[in-house]
Amino acid sequence: MAFVVPRLGYALLKNRIARFDAAAVAAAYGSVSAVTFVTATQILEASGLSFGGHMTVDTGVH
Repeated sequence: MAFVVPRLGYALLKNRIARFDAAAVAAAYGSVSAVTFVTATQILEASGLSFGGHMTVDTGVH
């Protein structure tokens, strides 16, 4: 997701706002997704909780 979110975000934004701004917004959302995912998996592992494959799917709905 850390690669998909920025690429998709940039593709959607590049024709609506300046390309530099589109890249900055897309990178910010991509890094937040990656950090959130890594943090969540680390907390679950440290707590001894198992988690399924659905953890890797981001629906974009928060």
